[in-house]
Amino acid sequence: MIFYSFLNKIFDRSEDDINTYLLQYLSDLWNSKQLGRNGFQDGLSKFLAIVPNISADYPKLSTQLAKVMHLLYKENAVKFDKLILNDKLGGSPDDDDQPMVEDYYKLMA
Repeated sequence: MIFYSFLNKIFDRSEDDINTYLLQYLSDLWNSKQLGRNGFQDGLSKFLAIVPNISADYPKLSTQLAKVMHLLYKENAVKFDKLILNDKLGGSPDDDDQPMVEDYYKLMA
């Protein structure tokens, strides 16, 4: 829950702040052992579930979140096969949510 709350707030910061501080902070947080793998994985899973709903508000979210996910994977803080993805995504191509769904899957790719 802590990591989810953190991710939910960090993307409200300026792009410069995110680019300057986020990755180093996450690396330091992992190395400090203050938050374990379960904390990172649960928080990231919960945050990924809301990505389709907030992606329109944060145009560079996919790029920045991909950097976060890459770092966490490299640091061994998350295992992608253990992430829980939003199983309610999908639907017909005529669905109003289709652009958000495409953004979500683009991020995951």
